Amino acid sequence: MPEAGTDLQERALAWALARRYGTSARLPAMSIMGVSMRGPRRGPVWAAQLWLRQRRRRWRTRRERQAERTRRRRTDERPDHRMSWRHHRGLRWAIVGTAGLLVAWTLFSLVLTVLNAEPAFLPMSKWCAGQPPRSYYCGQVEGFVKGPLILALGLAVFLFWRYVPVRRWYDRNAVRNLRMVLPTAERDTSASYVVGRDELCELMIQRLRNEPTRRPLLLVGGIGTGKTATLVRLAEMLMATDVVPIGIDLRTVTDPEKLNFHQLALDQFTRTIDTQLHSAGEADKVWRRLWLENRIVVLADGLEEVLADSAQPADRDSVLREAVRGAVRERLPLVVASRPDDPLRGLDALLLQLEPLSQGAALEYVQARSRRSDAGHQWDRITGLVTAADVADSPFYLRIISQLHEVDRLDRVAPTDQGRSALRWCLLEEWWAAIVAGDLYEDYGVPQTERSDAIEVLSALACIGLRDNRLSVRTSELTSAAGTGDAGRQWILAELRARLHKLSADNPQDLGLAETTGDALNIVVKRQDGIRFQHGVIQAYLGSRYLAAALRDDDFLEQAFTRNHGPGRELLSALTLYTRSAGAFERLDGRRKPPVRHASLLRLGDAVRQTVGLSVAAGNAKDTRTRSIALVHRLCDAATRTPNRTRALEMFAAALEMDAASGHATHQKLADAIRQTWPQYQGDGSVTDRPLEDAKIALVHRYGDAARQLRDRPPEPTRPRGQQPTPQYRQLFQLMAYESSYLPRLTAARQIASGGNAAVCATCSTSRRRRPTHRAGSAWRSCGPGSRRRSSSSPTPHRPPANRTGRAWPGRPCGAG
Repeated sequence: MPEAGTDLQERALAWALARRYGTSARLPAMSIMGVSMRGPRRGPVWAAQLWLRQRRRRWRTRRERQAERTRRRRTDERPDHRMSWRHHRGLRWAIVGTAGLLVAWTLFSLVLTVLNAEPAFLPMSKWCAGQPPRSYYCGQVEGFVKGPLILALGLAVFLFWRYVPVRRWYDRNAVRNLRMVLPTAERDTSASYVVGRDELCELMIQRLRNEPTRRPLLLVGGIGTGKTATLVRLAEMLMATDVVPIGIDLRTVTDPEKLNFHQLALDQFTRTIDTQLHSAGEADKVWRRLWLENRIVVLADGLEEVLADSAQPADRDSVLREAVRGAVRERLPLVVASRPDDPLRGLDALLLQLEPLSQGAALEYVQARSRRSDAGHQWDRITGLVTAADVADSPFYLRIISQLHEVDRLDRVAPTDQGRSALRWCLLEEWWAAIVAGDLYEDYGVPQTERSDAIEVLSALACIGLRDNRLSVRTSELTSAAGTGDAGRQWILAELRARLHKLSADNPQDLGLAETTGDALNIVVKRQDGIRFQHGVIQAYLGSRYLAAALRDDDFLEQAFTRNHGPGRELLSALTLYTRSAGAFERLDGRRKPPVRHASLLRLGDAVRQTVGLSVAAGNAKDTRTRSIALVHRLCDAATRTPNRTRALEMFAAALEMDAASGHATHQKLADAIRQTWPQYQGDGSVTDRPLEDAKIALVHRYGDAARQLRDRPPEPTRPRGQQPTPQYRQLFQLMAYESSYLPRLTAARQIASGGNAAVCATCSTSRRRRPTHRAGSAWRSCGPGSRRRSSSSPTPHRPPANRTGRAWPGRPCGAG
C-alpha cells in the first residue's frame, strides 16, 4: 500500500508539471473510480468543452440575476406590500367543513324523503335496517356523529352570523377612526403620518407573528420622537394582514391589581364593540375566537406614566416586571411604547430603540404633507431648518415646519446661530401665532379672542401638569387645591385671570369650553374631568408660558424636584424654552397695549411709553436670565444627588442648554460636576443599558453644542481676559477616559473634532499634562500647527515655524482665551 500511494503521488506531480510547462511527454493512463483523469491538453475537443462550460456558467449567472431583478421589481411595484402573518385557519375550516357536511346530509335526506326513493349507490336504509349486530352499531355511529355535527353547525352559525360581521365592522371603522384602535392617537389622521418607520414596523411584525418564539416588544423613545405615530403605523400594517390591533392607554391605570395587559385589552375590546353585541357573552366568544386564530396584537402606550394618579407603591418596578412576565407566560403579542427609564432594564422584553430620522426621511415627511405647487424654491430653507433645529431627533417639529410651510409662515421664522433651543422656540412661537390667527385649523370657526383664551387656559393646565409630571391634568387641580397642594397654583390662576379677555377663569363652563376648543384644535384630548395633552412638546411649550408666575412660589420647584425621582422630561424642556423667552412672559398680564406702528407718527406720550417699554423689556430679559442661572445651579445640584442615573444625565443636558442660553455663566461648574459624577454612570459591561447609553449620547451632543456656542461667542468687555469662560473640551476628553461604551465615545470624538482649534488645543494640553516623563533621546509632537519633533536634550522650547511669507501661522495659540 505505501508503494501504491507513492506511485500515485508521482503520477499526479508529473501530470501537474506537464500541464504547467506544456511538455509533450506521454503520461500513463490513470483512472479513479472508473473515470479517466487524462484528457486532451489542447485541441478542438478541449476548446469545445471549455466553451460549453463558460456558456453554461454565464447562462446560470444571467438567469439568477434576472430572477433577482424580477423579484425586486414585483416587490417595489406592489402598491401595498403586505407582511405575512401566521393565522390558525385549520380549526375554522374544520368547523365550516363539518357544518357543511351536516347541512348537505340534511338536504340530501329531505330530497329523498320527498322523492320516496333511495339511490342504488348509497342504500343507507338497508344497511341500518338489518339484524343485530349491524343495526346496533349503526345506531351507535349515528349517535356519536350527530353531536359533533350539531356542535359544528352551531359554531358555524356563530362565525357567519356574529363573528364575521363584528370583524368587518371593526376593520371598516378602524380605518376611519384611529382612536378606536389606539386611544392615544390624534384626532387628525393626517397629523399621525410618519415616514421612515416602515422597516421598524415590519421587524416588529416578524417578531410577533411566530407564536412559539414571540416576546413582548418595548419601543423606547424620547419626547416627540413619534412613538404614538409609530404605533398608529404599526396598527395600519397589522390591519392589512387581517390582524386585529387593540390599543390600551396605560396612563389610565391607577390600581396595581389591574395592571394586566390581557385583561386591559379584553376590556378595551369589549367597550369598542359593545354597540354590535346582542348579549353580554358575545364579546368573550369573539375574543376567544380571535385568540385561537392568532389574530390579536395588543398595543400599549404610556408605560412611563402607569400608576401615576395613585400613590406610588414602593415596588412599582416589580409590579411592571410582573405584568410583563404575565404577558410572556400567556404568549400575548404585545408592543409597549415608553420613554427611557430605569425600570426598563429588568423587563423581560425585547427593547427596540426609536432611532432619529435621517435628513432624507425628514424632508420626505415635509414633501409628502405639502400640497403647494410652488414649494421648490423653499427646500433650501426647509433643509436649513431641519438641520439647525435638529428636528430629526423630534419629528413633532417636522409637523410644525410642514404646517407653517402650508400657511406660508415659514419665512417669519428668523434663522439664528444660538443653538437648536432658540430655533425651536421661534418655531413654536410662530405655530402658536398661526393657531390664534386662524391660519391653522381654519375649518373650526372660532374667533381669535376665544382661540387665544382657550390656549391660555390650556397653558395654565399644562404648567400644573409639569409640576406633577403628568400629561393628564384635571380641571379641579387648577381651580381648587383639594388633594394637590397649592404649590404655585394661586400664582398661575392669578396670571390666568389677568391674561383672559372674554372667558372667566372662575367659571367652570368657560374652562370646559376652552378645553373643548383645545380638543378641536388637536392640542389636547378632552376627558370627563380634565384633559390629556397630545404631545409632551406641546405641554412643555404651553407650560413654559406660565413658568414665570409659577416660579414665584418656591414650593412649585420643591414639589416638582422631590416627586417621581426628580423633574420630568417635559419640565426640563419647558425650563429650556423658558430661558429662550428673553423675558416675554415676566409681566405679560394681557393688559399690555400693542406697540405703535412704525408707519405712524409718534406723539410725545407714545414715544415716552415706547422708551419705557424698551427699558421694561430689557429688565424682564435680565430677570429671566437671573432666574435661569439659579435654575441651572439647582439642576446641577439635583443631578449630583439623584440615584436615577438616566434622569441625572437628562438634568445635566438640560442645564448645559439653559446655561448656553443664559450666557455660559456656569459652564465650568457644570463641566466639573459632570466629570466628577461620570464614573457612577458606568455599567459592568455584561448588559447594554440602552436608556442610559442614549442619555449619555444626548448629553455629549448638548455638551458639544454649548462648547461651540461659547467658542463662537465674542469676549465680554466687562470681564478681564483671563476670566473669560472657555469651552471645556478638556473635561469632555477626560470623560471619555472613564467611558466603556463605544457609541458615547464615538459621539464625543465627533464633537471634539467639530470644535476646531479650541478643541485641539484643549486636548493637546490634556495630553501633555498626562504624559509621563520620557527618557533621553525620546521626542514628541507638541500642540499646534506646524509642530516639529524635539529631542529632550534640546534646551530651546519649540516654536511654530514661519510660513513662506515670513509671518506667523494663522490660528489662536493654545491656552489663549
